[in-house]
Amino acid sequence: MYLGLDFGTGSVKAILQHDDDTIIATGSASYPVSVPEEGAAETHPDFWISALNDALSQIRYRAGLKESELLSVAAIGLSGQMHGIVPISEDGKVLYPAVLWADTRGSTFLPIIEKAIEGHEQVLLNAPNSGMTAITLLWLKKYHPRIYQEARWFLFPKDYVRYKLTGRISTDYSDASGSLLYNFKSRSWDVEICKILKIDIQKLPPIQDSTAIAGLTTWEATQFGLSEHIPVATGAGDTPAALFGSACFETPMLDNNGQKSSHNVIQISVGTAVQVVRPMITIPAFNPALNYYESVISGQGYHMAAMLNGGLALERVREWLNYNWDEFYCEFDENPYAIPSDLVFLPYLVGERTPYRNVNARGAWIGLGLHHTRQDLMAAALFGVACTVRLGLETLLETNKSITLADYELRLIGGSSRRLSWVTLIASVICQKLTVYEYADLSVKGAAALARTMITGYIPRPCTGTIIQPKIITHFEKIYSQFKESYRRLYEKNYDSQVNVYG
Repeated sequence: MYLGLDFGTGSVKAILQHDDDTIIATGSASYPVSVPEEGAAETHPDFWISALNDALSQIRYRAGLKESELLSVAAIGLSGQMHGIVPISEDGKVLYPAVLWADTRGSTFLPIIEKAIEGHEQVLLNAPNSGMTAITLLWLKKYHPRIYQEARWFLFPKDYVRYKLTGRISTDYSDASGSLLYNFKSRSWDVEICKILKIDIQKLPPIQDSTAIAGLTTWEATQFGLSEHIPVATGAGDTPAALFGSACFETPMLDNNGQKSSHNVIQISVGTAVQVVRPMITIPAFNPALNYYESVISGQGYHMAAMLNGGLALERVREWLNYNWDEFYCEFDENPYAIPSDLVFLPYLVGERTPYRNVNARGAWIGLGLHHTRQDLMAAALFGVACTVRLGLETLLETNKSITLADYELRLIGGSSRRLSWVTLIASVICQKLTVYEYADLSVKGAAALARTMITGYIPRPCTGTIIQPKIITHFEKIYSQFKESYRRLYEKNYDSQVNVYG
C-alpha cells in the first residue's frame, strides 16, 4: 500500500492505494488562511499538522484499522502548494507562520528585483511575482529581520511536513524551481542571484529528486497513527504532482496495445487558483507572462499560465451572496448558459499574474443594474473565472503559433471539475472539448504515485476520462471581449518602488 498526502492552500487530502492504484480509503481536513493585515496570506504550520492527524484518522478508520493499530505502508509521497515558506530554527521551532503564495505584501519589491536580475532571465526563466519565495524572503528580511537571522532553514510547505515525519531537511527540483532563486542550467540554487539579493543560500534546503528517499518516519510519526521506518519520498509541488499523477508527459508513452504514442496535452486545474499547464522536454525562451518550472521527471518541465483567482474568488463571492454551493448549482443547472450579457465580473481579488502581472488589479462587477439578481451575480462570477482560463490558454499558445488549440487534448482537473454544468460552461467559453477525470484530486494521486515510483520505479499511465463537449453560445464571445476591455480600461500596472530591498 502507498500513502499520498497533498497540502493545498486550505486543506490536506490523503489517499491510501493498493499496488495497482485502486483506492482503499481517502481522508481530508481543512485549515484556515489568516489575513492579519492587508495583503497577507498566512497559515501556521501547526494547523497543517492538526489537519494531517484528522485526515489520517479518517484513513485508518475507513481502512478498517482499530484505534490502537498503526498504519504501515510501503511508502509515503507528498505534494503541496508552491512558493510559500516556513522559517524554522536549528531545533525545528517555527519562527513565523507560513507565508503563502497569495501573500502580496512583498509586491513593492518587484521593480527593484526586476532591475537587480536583469541579464539573468534565461537562467531563472521566471519573472518576479508577488508571493514567490524570493520576494517573500526579502519582505521577511526587511520587516522581520530578527526572524530572518534566527532562521536556520526556509522550507516549502510539503517539506516542513516531511521534516515533522522524518526529521530530515530537503526539497525537490519542482518546488526549488518556483522560488526565483533557482538556476535551470546548473539545476541548483543560483549562487549569483542569492548574492545579488543578499539572501543566505545556506538557509535554503538541499535539492534532490522527487522520487528519492528523503527519510524514514520516526517515532514522532506514531502520533499520527503511522508506523516507524516508512520511506518518505521527497515529493513535489502540487501542479507537477498532478501532472505526474495523470501521466501528463511530453515524452512518448505506451498505449493499451503496447505501442508508443505521443500527443500534445494541456492540463487545466481550477482549484483555489487556476493553472493552465503544458509539459515540455525543451527549455523555452523567457516569457514574463508565463512560468516555467521543473517537472517530477528529470529532463522535463512545464510551461504554465498562472491565474491567481479561481476558487479563491468564487468562494468569496459565494460568501458575499450568502449562497451554499448546492443551492446555487440547483438553480444554475436548470440553465447554465443564461449568463447575463450586460454584466461582467473581474475576479482579480488578489491581483493577477498571467498575462498582466499586476498585483494592483482588483475585482469588480461592471454593469450592475436593479434588474440583476443574486443568481446573475454568481453566474457572472463563474463566467469571469472561465474567461481567465481562456486568457491563460491564449497566452500559453502565443509561444508556439504553429499549433492551434484544436491540436491539443485539453484535460480538466481540480475540485471544480465535479460540477457538470460548470465544466460545460468552461468548455463553452474556451470553445473546446474537455476531458474530465473521474478522480479530480490528482495532486494527491500524484503524491501516492511518487511513493510507488520511489519503491518500484513504476511510471503512471494516462487516466481515462469523460469528454465534455462545448455549447455554441453566440453572446459568450461578446462578454469575453467586454471582459478583456474592462480590465484594459480600469487597471494599469503600477508599483510603488520606494523600498530599500537590501535594508
